[in-house]
Amino acid sequence: MTDYTEYKKLYLLCFTDDTEEDAELLFKNVLSKAKMLCEYNEKGLPIAMLFLMDASIVNNGKSSDYYYLYAACTHPDYRGKGIMAALLEKAKQTAIQSNKLGVFLKPANPPLFKFYAKSDFSPYFNVCKINMSADDFIKSNPPELSKAEAITMEEWYDTRKDFLNSINSSYVDFSKEILITAADGCTPIKAEDFGFVYELRDSLFLVKEALCTKGNIEKLLGAISYILKTTNCNTVEIRLPPLLKDQLTKFGDVLQPFSVMWFSPSANQSYENNGHHGFAFD
Repeated sequence: MTDYTEYKKLYLLCFTDDTEEDAELLFKNVLSKAKMLCEYNEKGLPIAMLFLMDASIVNNGKSSDYYYLYAACTHPDYRGKGIMAALLEKAKQTAIQSNKLGVFLKPANPPLFKFYAKSDFSPYFNVCKINMSADDFIKSNPPELSKAEAITMEEWYDTRKDFLNSINSSYVDFSKEILITAADGCTPIKAEDFGFVYELRDSLFLVKEALCTKGNIEKLLGAISYILKTTNCNTVEIRLPPLLKDQLTKFGDVLQPFSVMWFSPSANQSYENNGHHGFAFD
């Protein structure tokens, strides 16, 4: 069994918002099962690493194999030396050797889109993102729970597929184990016509995934408003599939880049970039 002690140290050094408990859960349930690519210093300690996790993109009922790249990081003392760029090249070669059609990831912040572009990763998945004060959101979306109930993340695994298939969206499909780990600390809510998964982050009410059947966006927003009203959060952020953009015009231009993709030479790049990424480890 691999001893991940030094890798967890590097992870926590680079991702300062996470706790030792977060890192332990992540390495135990997900990263220990992923392909790890790493560079080491002269003492044999990891100085840069990334992980490749199995994922699929479902389009018109057909599933294709990709890698989801996560936890790419470089020790502060070794940044700016091209180490991560070299690891990204190794990741691309690994994808080709493993018959994956590409590698995608969610950059940790907007400036990193330019960094990944240097390694031929292009913006691919978009997201409809609503970000506003809790008071303003509640005022513009009358609270109404509409027979919704809390469910488990195991149940959400199948529920999200049903909703995404109903709006004919291509979407990222992770394994159930990865999805549950990605949503650790979150609460899924489901009704007949909508569903969402939310997480409380101090003063932020983060809806990591919000889905509904056609024409039921107001029911979805009303249910989010109802739950939001029961919290002490000051701000709300809601992530929805790009195909719902036309139903969200009252919020202005909500479409934003979310993820980047590198396609292998054998990939059929016929997917439109209005597909739904959904959960990310953030």
